[in-house]
Amino acid sequence: MQKKTTDSQAPYEYIQDYYEARIKRRCKFIGAREFYEQQLKHVSGDKIINIGCGPQLYDDLRYFSGSPKEYMGLDVNLQNFEFMKNSSNQFLLEGKRLALDNSVNVKSICGSIFDSSIREISELSNVDCVLSVGFLGIFEEEKFKKAVCRIFNWLKNGGKFVNLSWCGNLQHRQLLQKRLQYQFNNKDNTDHDNIIKFTEEIGLRMTHKKLFYVPNKEEYGWSAISASVFEKIDSSTITN
Repeated sequence: MQKKTTDSQAPYEYIQDYYEARIKRRCKFIGAREFYEQQLKHVSGDKIINIGCGPQLYDDLRYFSGSPKEYMGLDVNLQNFEFMKNSSNQFLLEGKRLALDNSVNVKSICGSIFDSSIREISELSNVDCVLSVGFLGIFEEEKFKKAVCRIFNWLKNGGKFVNLSWCGNLQHRQLLQKRLQYQFNNKDNTDHDNIIKFTEEIGLRMTHKKLFYVPNKEEYGWSAISASVFEKIDSSTITN
């Protein structure tokens, strides 16, 4: 695995607590979970990269439309990959078993999407689908567009970009401050309309959008979940 550390690495315990809380939330907020899993059905193809994958790299794989041949997880935090390697959580182990049973070649890339010094990031091409779950929304406009330019260049002609983001931050201050500490520099998240606007400005064509309003938003911590799918319709590249 290519490794590139940053100055604000979330510790292993933070990742473990986050993952366990995430599993509990799946059972508690049924509507949000079902929307999330339904939108992951848009992810398909032989070569897929999950950017800002976190510790749920294998969890997301469960809901794709078919198993890819090559599945890459990109995340800036090394402890996400250490957790997935060492955890005995049964839900995680089931996801890893699914990948093994379907001969999915899973690759871990630890680094920033903006780091051109990592060959696996700078030279990636002919990708069928890029998945972003709660990742691009953390960036302000300039960095957001820079990240989408990289995604554009990764995708093959006809390739898809599937984005899920959370809107209307209602998290308690203590949780928000911890979140902001570890590479999350946009406390409000980029809203649904601007995600679509910025992405289309780069040159990807939107083919699907859907917004799920969370019924118990105060307890959930967010007002809504947005999903959008974009397609690359030419074979050009962008210099940024």
